[in-house]
Amino acid sequence: MNARLSASRRTGTTRGARLASSGEGPAVVVAAAADHPAVRYFLAEVFHGPSSHEFKASIEDPFHEPHDRLLLKQADQIVGHVLTTRRVLHFGPLRLAVGFLHQLGILPELRGHGEGQRLAQMAEHHMAACDAWIGLLRTTVPDFFQRAGWTRCPETPSWQAPTRAVLSEMFESDLPTTPRHGRQLQVRGWRRLELPALLRIYDQTQSESHGPLERTEAYWRWLLQRHAFDQLYIALEGPPVLELEEIETAVVGYAAVRGPRILELQSAPDCPEARTELLRRICGDAIELDRHWITLHSPSGDPLHRLFDLAGGRQGRPESDRGGLLMVRILSPLRLLRHLSSQWPELAASAGLPLPLELGLAVDRHRYFIKLGPQGVAVTSGKLGPDHLRMTESDFPRLVLGQLDWSIVLAAGQVIASTPLAETAGRVLFPSVSLWCPPWDEALA
Repeated sequence: MNARLSASRRTGTTRGARLASSGEGPAVVVAAAADHPAVRYFLAEVFHGPSSHEFKASIEDPFHEPHDRLLLKQADQIVGHVLTTRRVLHFGPLRLAVGFLHQLGILPELRGHGEGQRLAQMAEHHMAACDAWIGLLRTTVPDFFQRAGWTRCPETPSWQAPTRAVLSEMFESDLPTTPRHGRQLQVRGWRRLELPALLRIYDQTQSESHGPLERTEAYWRWLLQRHAFDQLYIALEGPPVLELEEIETAVVGYAAVRGPRILELQSAPDCPEARTELLRRICGDAIELDRHWITLHSPSGDPLHRLFDLAGGRQGRPESDRGGLLMVRILSPLRLLRHLSSQWPELAASAGLPLPLELGLAVDRHRYFIKLGPQGVAVTSGKLGPDHLRMTESDFPRLVLGQLDWSIVLAAGQVIASTPLAETAGRVLFPSVSLWCPPWDEALA
């Protein structure tokens, strides 16, 4: 299946349709464009936000449809709300269709009666009906969603360090600073005509990563118009004055900054020194603005983490600097496993596993059976086989997303392998990966 989502795709749900009700209680209905003023008023009452600019941006999302909001209504009054958004996630060579759940809220007088759980469950059904295999959300109340079957997803922490110390360490570090062929690097603010360069660099650096969202040109335009940043810098290679047609190819890096936070810092693969030059400029501007600390968001293994460490920095907490914990729920387990199966023959061959290979997954009450043979891969449900792995439903999302530390979970008995072959097959087919979602996509306008 092609995971790319179309903004015009519809689920066939009638606008304002009644999806479910609980006896004489409130009904879950699909929102319509006419509901937007009332929705805006409800969100301001429950969440004291979002801003009018952010609410407008959510409607202008290129993948948004009015029916992506579900409302809890009682006598035509909105008493509950949830918004879902549709995205595509880079997962190495694969693309995964995901749905994000946002702004789940119920009026105080209705809380404690299961209406919030019911609305969340309807949102899960809606995301699955829109072909999302995975649900993601960020929350400050993880216990609520854990009871509904959601699992906390590990994240790479940010790094925070004194701004002057970072700048000082840059002169002592062994980070690349010399431009290619002796050409000059310059850093300045981004201009609209340089949009193609942003697309190019992002695709070059993130196409094989695990966690970043796919960004089409329409999505990039929306992300920039949303303006959830204070400054967007670009690094250019060449003389200070460039011809107009040279600018796009001369851009070798960019950085999005919001307050003291570097939301995203990217450079062309063949010009890593652009990241150093961008960081130098960001630190210089931060000092002028009297910002004593700076925060870097970047994937694990980034050489700049060591720089922040040497500068006396510390690791941040994702739940505090990103607005809550990231949680995940597998919405379509069988479809997701079948999509992941396209990379299993290559993984098995690289590890020298003989074919045919069979592996069962016992996930609480659910059973999945994987068979790799010369003719291809088959994934079915209801069968286990002698070589299998047992785990809880909370560990299953971590398995398929590569977030299990195999040594720890096997030693602790969180995952139980029936045979040595089952353990080996599990490690090979579901390798641990570093999952990182750039915070720029989540930053509010």
